[in-house]
Amino acid sequence: MSELIKTLAEKLNISTTYTYMAGGGVKECTASDDLLRFLIEDMGYSAKSDEDIEKSLERLEKRRWQKAMDAIYVCRENKLCFDIVLREEEIGSNVDVFYSKEGLEDFLKLNVEFKPAEKKQDGHSAYVRLEAKILNKLKPDYYELKVKTIKGEYHSVLAVAPLQCYALDKKGKEKLFGFAMQLYSLKSKHNWGVGDFSDLRQAIELLADSGGDVIGLNPLNVLLNDYPEAASPYASISRLFLNPIYIDVENVPEYQKGIKMLLPLMPLRQKKILIIRQFITLRLKHCALFMSALSIKVIRRMPKNLRNLRIKTREICSAWLCFKQLHMSAF
Repeated sequence: MSELIKTLAEKLNISTTYTYMAGGGVKECTASDDLLRFLIEDMGYSAKSDEDIEKSLERLEKRRWQKAMDAIYVCRENKLCFDIVLREEEIGSNVDVFYSKEGLEDFLKLNVEFKPAEKKQDGHSAYVRLEAKILNKLKPDYYELKVKTIKGEYHSVLAVAPLQCYALDKKGKEKLFGFAMQLYSLKSKHNWGVGDFSDLRQAIELLADSGGDVIGLNPLNVLLNDYPEAASPYASISRLFLNPIYIDVENVPEYQKGIKMLLPLMPLRQKKILIIRQFITLRLKHCALFMSALSIKVIRRMPKNLRNLRIKTREICSAWLCFKQLHMSAF
């Protein structure tokens, strides 16, 4: 591997080695120059020749001094760190660091140890890049970082990764057994044609009674349900929300409170559900389309005294439409 391209890849946080299981053991491989070049080019940096790589390194170095913090820092839970570029006069005063779990506003102070790493003179101003070592213990999660100096505040995101992937606790057993299933394929007397969370609970209870240990389940994150042809559970559009087709609508408290308002929908609902239950196999896209449409009808029929739920639903819909307009071109 070329040392030049390796240096550029590492500065862009691209791993130059990887491991995989082979023949009952772990094999470590080194990424080829062609692979690294492809990834670097895809990130917007030229790497066709050594001259291009040197220019990309200069561009990257210059860019780092143009902002105080990167947009996000990814680190392991046993090595919590980040860096920050400050004016020299800011370092002489107190530099306080605060953190909060992503989405919350309760910031707590972090115990951080700063160490000067580089210094750069730009005209009459001197800048210093500090390496910050976090002394607190943080669990794997996403955190918002806030750094306060006499000049103002700087913000970033800290992603704390676990030391290794999640592994099952075998509890002293040599072997485990369980069910592997797609939740949407489960059939029951109560569901609306698609397996729901109540079905999942019953499956877990059945497995536990059988002495089982684990259920291998399809991803449950939200899909693009207004385009049911893209119904693969492995094509999630957000890690923040679950797919509404798995809701056991009849177990939702608001459904029971508003049952009188929903009576006009009952014949239509029962007819469609009976048709779906007659099929041994069923295309998921049809289920997604049906469940999404029916859920909207049910929400619109909710009684007026459940106004808070309806307002929340409208807010979620508005947020979803904004997200879709801004980001769906990337999918």
